[in-house]
Amino acid sequence: MIKISLKGLAKFMTSSPAGQRKVLHDYKFPNEDEPKAMRLYYGEAVDSIKTYHLRQLPVTWLREQADRISQLATTVTGMSETRLRNNVRGIRQYADNFASRRFTILGDLRLALAFDTVRVTVVPDLHVREGSREKIVKLDFAKAQPDHELIKIITQSMFEALRVGQGSITPSSVLYLDAARGDEHRGARVGSRLMTDIRAACQNIEALWGTITK
Repeated sequence: MIKISLKGLAKFMTSSPAGQRKVLHDYKFPNEDEPKAMRLYYGEAVDSIKTYHLRQLPVTWLREQADRISQLATTVTGMSETRLRNNVRGIRQYADNFASRRFTILGDLRLALAFDTVRVTVVPDLHVREGSREKIVKLDFAKAQPDHELIKIITQSMFEALRVGQGSITPSSVLYLDAARGDEHRGARVGSRLMTDIRAACQNIEALWGTITK
C-alpha cells in the first residue's frame, strides 16, 4: 500500500511533473525526522486553539498563551525560534478572526481515502460540533495566500473521507479556516467532478511509484 498524506496529495496535484516526482521521492524515501517535524510545525497553535475551545476559555487566554510561547521563543535560536514565532503569529491571528466561533471539541479523527493501492491519510486539525452540526476543520496558519486549487482538493478530500466514514453529511461539515486573512472556505460538494481528478491523481501516483529511485 502506498501511503501519502492529504497535504502530500494536494501538493502532488498542484505541482509540475518534476515537482510531482519530488513529492513522491520524499514519501518513498523519507527523512525520518522531517515528516514528524512538518506534522508538528504548528503543534503549539493547534493545541492552544483546541484547549481554548475545549475548556471554553476567554479569548484573553489565547492571547496570553501566545505571549507565553513568544517568551519561550526568546530562549532558543534558529529554526526553533522561527517555528515558535510562527505559532505565536498563528494563535494571535486565530484569536483576532475566529475566537468567537462556538466550537465544542469532539474526539480526534483519523480518516482515509483509498484508491486501489494508494491510501491518502486525512487527519483534521479539529473535530467539533458547532450548533447542532458535526464538523471537521483544517487550520491554515501560512503567511502566504493559500492556493485556491489546493484548498478545493483538501476540502473535497476531507468531505469524501468523512462521508465514507460517517455517512450522511453536507458540504458545510468541512471548514478550511485561513487564520491570517480570517477567511472561511467550504469548497466541497456532493458528486464533485474534482473527485475524478483526485482518483486520477492517485492512479498517476501508483504508476509513477515504481519509477522513483534514490
